[in-house]
Amino acid sequence: MKRLVALTALVFVFVINTAFAATPTTEPSLPGDLATWQKESATCTKHAGKTLVSSDYVQMAADSLKVMMVITLNGEKVVQGEVTQGANPKFVIYVRNSPEKNWLAYTQKENAEAFKRFLDEVGLTQEQFNACGE
Repeated sequence: MKRLVALTALVFVFVINTAFAATPTTEPSLPGDLATWQKESATCTKHAGKTLVSSDYVQMAADSLKVMMVITLNGEKVVQGEVTQGANPKFVIYVRNSPEKNWLAYTQKENAEAFKRFLDEVGLTQEQFNACGE
């Protein structure tokens, strides 16, 4: 469970007291070759009726590193994040927004907002989520 919190923290870098606006979007798609990426997953079942699975996928090339993070709640994707380092850097986190029936895209500067949206979407407090790592 420590991996669930640690892996998620790699993408959710907390920015304190910063408010930004996310961009509404459609559900992001996963790369077609994702099955060929290195994968590591962690599962948290500490909260009744909630199974969180965090999966990190890594693709390394000579000039770049890509990390794709997918978090599911009871088998349904609720977060997809992508970080690319190299010639064409990229950082984006998509979080499902069930009340509005869309997804929200967040930039690196909007991490705190993305994390709050994630907690709302899965119905956990930060303390409950942190308990997954214990």
